Amino acid sequence: MSVSELDERSDDATSGGADRSSDVHDDSEPGPSRRAGRLTGSRLRWWYRVVLVVAVSPITVSALRRGLSGWEPTWDVATTTVRIRDVFSAHPPLTGMAALPSSGAEVAYSFPGAFHLYLLALPVRLLGTTWGLLLGMAVINSALSVVGIWLLRRRLGERWAMVGALFLGVLAWTVGSGMLIYPTPLAIGVVPMFAFLVAAWSVADGDAPALLALAFVGNYLFVNQLVFAVVVPVVGLVALGLYVARLWRTRRDGRHRWTVLRRRHLRWLAAGVALTVVVWIPPLVDQFFLPGGNLGKLVHAITTGQVAERQQVQHAPSLAGALGVVASVTAVPRAWLFPSFRSVPFDVEGGGVSFLAGTGWTLVLLGLLGWVAWRAHRRGDSRVTTAVAIAVAGWVAYVLTALNNPDSLGYLQRYFLGLWPLGAFMWFVALVGVVTARPRLVACLRRRSVPILSVLTVGLVIVVSLAGFRPTEAHALGPSRTSPMATAVRAAMTTEAIGSGPVLVVADSYTRSYFPSALLGLQDAGIEFRVAGPFDAEQFGDWRSQQRHPDAVTRLRLSKADDPNAHERLIARVMPPPVLGRARFAEIDAAMHRWIATPRPLRVNPAVQVDATLVKRLETGLADLRRRSDERGTDPLDDPTLLKTFSAWGDTGSGPLFVVPGLHGDDLQRWAQEAGRRAAFGTVFLFVEPLA
Repeated sequence: MSVSELDERSDDATSGGADRSSDVHDDSEPGPSRRAGRLTGSRLRWWYRVVLVVAVSPITVSALRRGLSGWEPTWDVATTTVRIRDVFSAHPPLTGMAALPSSGAEVAYSFPGAFHLYLLALPVRLLGTTWGLLLGMAVINSALSVVGIWLLRRRLGERWAMVGALFLGVLAWTVGSGMLIYPTPLAIGVVPMFAFLVAAWSVADGDAPALLALAFVGNYLFVNQLVFAVVVPVVGLVALGLYVARLWRTRRDGRHRWTVLRRRHLRWLAAGVALTVVVWIPPLVDQFFLPGGNLGKLVHAITTGQVAERQQVQHAPSLAGALGVVASVTAVPRAWLFPSFRSVPFDVEGGGVSFLAGTGWTLVLLGLLGWVAWRAHRRGDSRVTTAVAIAVAGWVAYVLTALNNPDSLGYLQRYFLGLWPLGAFMWFVALVGVVTARPRLVACLRRRSVPILSVLTVGLVIVVSLAGFRPTEAHALGPSRTSPMATAVRAAMTTEAIGSGPVLVVADSYTRSYFPSALLGLQDAGIEFRVAGPFDAEQFGDWRSQQRHPDAVTRLRLSKADDPNAHERLIARVMPPPVLGRARFAEIDAAMHRWIATPRPLRVNPAVQVDATLVKRLETGLADLRRRSDERGTDPLDDPTLLKTFSAWGDTGSGPLFVVPGLHGDDLQRWAQEAGRRAAFGTVFLFVEPLA
């Protein structure tokens, strides 16, 4: 079958025909269902459905693993859960979670919308905060994965849809199983970003049903995380521009065909517009009917230079750095493959890949995409040319994001998770273009469908098995190993009746990580709470601001210091559980004592950016600690500052700040936490004080 015939069938499917693959019936022939390695349409569809189920299985496996292991929301997940529960309250969330760059800034603002909070509200209400969150996110990401693969089928047929499923499985393996089901704003964009790019490609190629998919995924990404504030509009506008141009050509070339198509396209376009309006109703209500509208705060922060000032405090964006960030994930070999997500190929200053190397690999990838687009244009294959246009638009949009992103704080890895699905999409498009540019190769592959699909399916099963069963901590955004303590804080709040009215909750710098769990525990017990500070008010709802509603009758204080004031009472002491077995702890403890007994310079983790003055200061402090311990006959490893140093990890999650010869970073951190627990350094004290 020629490319032009494939396009005609694709157009027929778009214009209201049966939803069939463009090449399904090309393999139909009388006689046995398999001949010389070829497949009939029904057999190919069966294989496609099997691969589709396998491709989304890591998401289900990841959710079931955590649910059966007793997983509970902590840290940012607990914060998100508090807002999800508010959906069915008298104060439903109208905006998203608070944006981290606004913490401590002149104006605190939040992400534009609360779309994903509403999507998870019913599962959490029916199934609770564990299974509701896990299964709710599993359903959302599985559905978006299926939509993405289904749209690939509409564009290219079952065979290429199965290849796309393999790319999606590899992406899941790269980012780790936790990224597939975490409901935080930072984590929810990985799987949907791949579906968004495929939907944009389908729209650009004139597929009317893809308009609704583009509207859903585009709004889902844009309103929930500002890192997509550039990518979604740029890619969406390019897709819609190509879509309108295609319809214009259809109208110009054939009035009769345009009359048939117009009504169907208008229906899908109206559905996409209606969905967009519904998603934006809460943010608009917040802006125009409540004081201090969030959209106005966001515009103020951008136009007054507040965002740029916050970026300068961290790491100033530059063109060379932006190109290095984008190229290191999308263009460099093994760029978006394992273990790039855990060991980020760029550092916090936008380096990692030199400007020259990044530019070279980018020219190779973009040159390859340009070549396949040129070959496809000569054949009249709009599918490949529109795919290349979307891939390049996404690449350019991410360069702009790295330069001007209003929520990036510079080049922190956690804000650029969408680069990994972009890299997968770009290499998938390159593969499609290279193969389809050789008609003889296409015919050869079609004749050998059975062995090729057998290998593909086996490979996909292996990949998704790796993806679904990778440890929770297999990526930088995995749950903290102190989560058991946070869970214990929540349990203490659930069982302790505090006062008869709202509770003001405060935390010191050491216990801020347990703060959301305490609030979630109060919510479990049906106790209303208040928070102090504009950022916390944005995070947990402005109606909970102590500044605006000073009606709290009790103050709950989370602290690591056992120093209650005169009017406070201690209600709980929460100790973190052991993280190492007794034998393993003794083994590592002996190794640490041997290490500290031999003076030597500190070894800095090469994957972490550490200031040289900090290293020198810590080396001096370690020498002083050894000297004092020798004079007093004490154990230097009982020092809490030293334990905190060894348990600290880099901002990008790339491992411990310092390393000890012979010890893995995970073992070192767990030992430090366990040593601190035994010395009660990690104890969280909960104090209650009546307020006047």
